[in-house]
Amino acid sequence: MSTRVAVFCAGVLFLNVVGCGSGGPAVYPVSGTVTYNGAPVENAQVTFIPENGAPGMGQTDASGKYQIATRGENGAVVGLNKVTITKISSSGPAMPANPTPEDMIKAAEAAKGKQQTEMMLPDKYGTAFSSGLTAEVTSNESMNVFDFSLTD
Repeated sequence: MSTRVAVFCAGVLFLNVVGCGSGGPAVYPVSGTVTYNGAPVENAQVTFIPENGAPGMGQTDASGKYQIATRGENGAVVGLNKVTITKISSSGPAMPANPTPEDMIKAAEAAKGKQQTEMMLPDKYGTAFSSGLTAEVTSNESMNVFDFSLTD
């Protein structure tokens, strides 16, 4: 297993632990589209990481559209969120559009030992420190549409 895949799996497990349980800041619906070099990105993991509160996650569909869920609720935490976007090519099971913590743990376990995994987007988009992607989530739902146009 490559180091990048191991780091990604560890990050998914960390986000599951942090995101488990109810309570915390209010969340508001968030959606958008992800493209890479002008084409929609299918099956990418989009993560919103707030300054305070649980991170929210979603997965893109065939047209690159995503919705974020946090603590099992539709939405992301209000305020500035750093955003990461990853896509891993693997022969593992498909992830549902809004995975539960159990779905993500099963996917991470299924990915263990896979030799044929590959990052399908530039590495810089996979960490909050290097992605350069942010989103200012508000209580005004009509303002919470964030499209991300990724390039090399």
